[in-house]
Amino acid sequence: MENENKPAVKLSDLSPEQIKQLTIEAKERSKAERKKKQENYIAFKELGAEFLERNITALTELRGINENVILKVFKDFEPTLAIRKELYGASDQDSYTTTLPDGSESITIGFNVAISFDGTEPAGITKIKQYLATLTGGDNTNARKLAASLNLLLKPNGKTGMLKPNVVLQLKALSEEYNDEGFNDGIEIIEKAQIFTRTTQYVRGWKYITDDHGQRKKLTFNFSV
Repeated sequence: MENENKPAVKLSDLSPEQIKQLTIEAKERSKAERKKKQENYIAFKELGAEFLERNITALTELRGINENVILKVFKDFEPTLAIRKELYGASDQDSYTTTLPDGSESITIGFNVAISFDGTEPAGITKIKQYLATLTGGDNTNARKLAASLNLLLKPNGKTGMLKPNVVLQLKALSEEYNDEGFNDGIEIIEKAQIFTRTTQYVRGWKYITDDHGQRKKLTFNFSV
């Protein structure tokens, strides 16, 4: 509160000796702050190393346990999958879910999938952009804005140089709105250019339990290797 009542000091009111002293103090303060920051940086690195040392072994060992469990679950599902194929026919789907009729327990096993493109998608992009060009020259402001948004959507990923994987779904959702043969052809070309690669395996699901207090809770799990 006392500082709020003190009048502001102007540099012109100070003597050369006072200015010199303030400059020295400012330099010392800046030097102390840099030293403190460097000490904090060193402490941060040391704490990080200690954190890793305490936890990395348990986590890497846990991965091995998870991997064994997941492989066991996949193996155990094989008889169920065989009957499923007899009932519904063979399928190349990436996941399967089994749930009790009352919904109290559920397990989904599957593969995480990475999506890339085979290099033919630019032909589809060209067809779509040709149609979008017809929208930008009209008087419909909303159409121009939508065309501009779609052009941004069609820009390739800066790292991979390819379309973003979710673009196909977004374009298909708009196909009925545009209802243009060229636009739809472009989507079909892009869709056929997709390459789906299975990566890691996962097991996820849930189970409802009743805790010690009589409360019903949903326990979920999600493991991937």
